[in-house]
Amino acid sequence: DPVDDAERPPSVVVAALLEAVALRFRGPSGEPALEVLTQRHPLQPFSGAYDGERLRTSSSLWAFAKDAPAFSIARGTPGSVQFAARGDATMPSLRELEAFFVDPSSEMLRARLSVRLGVSELNPEDDEPFVIAGLDRHRLRAGAIEHVLAGSDVADWVDARIAGGELPEGPARSAAVDALSSYAEDYRARLAPLAGEVFDNANVDCLLGNERLQGRVSDCSDRVRLRVRPGKANERDRMRAWIAHLALAAQGTARTTVLLDESHLHLWPPLAAETASEFLQDLVRVRDELLDGPQPLLVATSAAFAERSAKGEGAALDAARTAWRPNAFAPARSEGEQDAVRRLWPEFPGDDAELAPIFGALALRVWGPLQAHGERISRAKTIDRLTMLVEAGKSDLDDVGD
Repeated sequence: DPVDDAERPPSVVVAALLEAVALRFRGPSGEPALEVLTQRHPLQPFSGAYDGERLRTSSSLWAFAKDAPAFSIARGTPGSVQFAARGDATMPSLRELEAFFVDPSSEMLRARLSVRLGVSELNPEDDEPFVIAGLDRHRLRAGAIEHVLAGSDVADWVDARIAGGELPEGPARSAAVDALSSYAEDYRARLAPLAGEVFDNANVDCLLGNERLQGRVSDCSDRVRLRVRPGKANERDRMRAWIAHLALAAQGTARTTVLLDESHLHLWPPLAAETASEFLQDLVRVRDELLDGPQPLLVATSAAFAERSAKGEGAALDAARTAWRPNAFAPARSEGEQDAVRRLWPEFPGDDAELAPIFGALALRVWGPLQAHGERISRAKTIDRLTMLVEAGKSDLDDVGD
C-alpha cells in the first residue's frame, strides 16, 4: 500500500482465479498446483529478477534491457542507456533526418527501443471562454496566416470562425476579431516584398558519399524557401529550416531560406553545394553515432550552449543550464522536464565531468554551422531586408558563398 506499506491483496478477479486453481488442480505428485503455477513479479520493472528467460517484465521500456543485446543499464551513472551495435547504417530520408534533430532523445528511444512516450491529455474546461486560450489562439493565428499566404481575404475567414463558434461571445469578440485581423495584416505587410514569388514543393535527391538523400521540401520558389510561424519560432523550427536549406543546396538548387515569426526574420543565404553536402554528411554521421550509443545531444539546451560558446565555456554552460532548468511558470517548456530527455539524461549533462565535454562538442558540431551561416533580423527591419533580397534577384544564386 502506498500509504502504510501494508501488503495489498490481489484483485477480486485474480483472487477468484487462485482459489479455483487451488481447489481443482494438483501437480504430478499430488502436490498443490497453485504454488507451481503462480509467478510473483517484483515491484519494480527494472528488478534484477527479470532475467529475460525465467521471468520477463511487461514494461515496454525495461523489457529491452533484458533482451541481449538490445541495451544494458549501468545503474547510478548519468546517460546509462547503451545500445548494441545495429549493423550497417542506412541513409535516412530527409524527413527522418529532420525528425531526429528536432527531438533526438525521443528518436533514440523510438528507433532503437521502440519506446513511444505518450502525451498526457488535459481535462477540457466546461466553462464558456471569454478570451482565446493559448492553443486556440495559436491555431487561429496559424489559420489567418495561411489565408494571408494564399492571398485570400482574412475578413471572410474571420466571419467563418465567428459562425463556427470559435471566437468568444460578448464584448470580447470584437477585441478578438480586431487582434486577429491586425495580426494577419502585420504578416501581410512584412511578406509584401515576396508577393511576386510563386511557391510550390521541391523534390530533393542529392548524393552524399555513395548514398542518396531523398525527400521533399515545401514552400519553395525559384529563389526563396519560405516558412512562416505564428508566435515565435523555436529551435526546432530553425533546425527544420536549416536541414531543408542544406538539402536544397547540396543538390545544386540553392535558395535563400526565410523563416518569419511574429518578432524576427531568420534568414540563411544560399550555400555552395560542396559546403552544404559536408554539413549534411556530418549530420547523418552524428545521427548514426547517437543511434549506436546515446550521447547528450539536446535541442534548446544544446542550441543555447553553441550560441554563447564565443563567450567561454562557463558562459555557454550557464546558458545551457538555464534552458535545461525547470521553469516554475511553464514546466513543460523546460527541456530537462521532457519525458524522453529524463529517461536518458536525469540530470543536466553539462554538470557531469564525463558527459560535459561530449555535450559541448556535439552542441557545437550540430548547432554551430546553423548559427554561423544564419542571420536573425529584427521585426522592424524585416521589410527592408526582404526587399533587398528580392531586388538582388537571381544574382544571389550566381554568387553563392561558402
